[in-house]
Amino acid sequence: MKASCLVALALVLAARAARADDTSGPAYQLQAEVDVPVIAIATLATGAWFLDDLGPAWCAPRCDPSQLDALDRPFAGRYVPAWTTAGTITAVALLAAPPIILLATEGSRHAANDTIVLAEAVLCASGLGAVAQTAVRRPRPFLYGTAAPLSDREDTNASFSFFSGHTALSFAATVGTWRTLERLHAGRWRYLVLGVGLAGSAFVGVSRVVSGDHFPTDVIAGAGIGASLGALVPALHRHGVHVTPTGVVVVF
Repeated sequence: MKASCLVALALVLAARAARADDTSGPAYQLQAEVDVPVIAIATLATGAWFLDDLGPAWCAPRCDPSQLDALDRPFAGRYVPAWTTAGTITAVALLAAPPIILLATEGSRHAANDTIVLAEAVLCASGLGAVAQTAVRRPRPFLYGTAAPLSDREDTNASFSFFSGHTALSFAATVGTWRTLERLHAGRWRYLVLGVGLAGSAFVGVSRVVSGDHFPTDVIAGAGIGASLGALVPALHRHGVHVTPTGVVVVF
């Protein structure tokens, strides 16, 4: 925990040192006719995660591990709630960090504008994950054993394994923040943000596997989808940064 606090403090201090002038403009230009519908649709799609009337997984209360592929089979039956908590805390920290980093980098004048674009990327990953999980209904790893309580194995949430939403959101936030800092010409320290973010996102993915919440293939898919949306959504927005002339005109 102390190490995490020190890393967070270092990122904030580095961001303040690299703060751009407010006259440089935001990284993105928003278009209400596009951004508002996308955010609304993604938010509504995320609501699929809260459906509780779909019933238990098709193989509940215990599934047959022999039906799994070779990569996922070793993790069948795992159930370690402590890793679930650790991964969730890390994911929340990764989602909370981008607004703080942008605020320190470009000030309050433009940070809110660019944070909306990052939120859009995260919401798209969230909505897509919710739709995929409710459509695929893949049983979670702990359904392939008896370590988890029966109530958990018979819950609708136990059938939401593909793909890992925590992993997707973490990678979307990390890649999106990095792409934003690139547009802001934030300097080499943006690679520090990328490195720490990717390490944290990887930890989230590992924790979801070790906890028994997801299979490796769920996490791999989540990482790929999240990283792709973290790069794609910012790329679809026009560049908002402009160059302010600072030359001196000499008249003879």
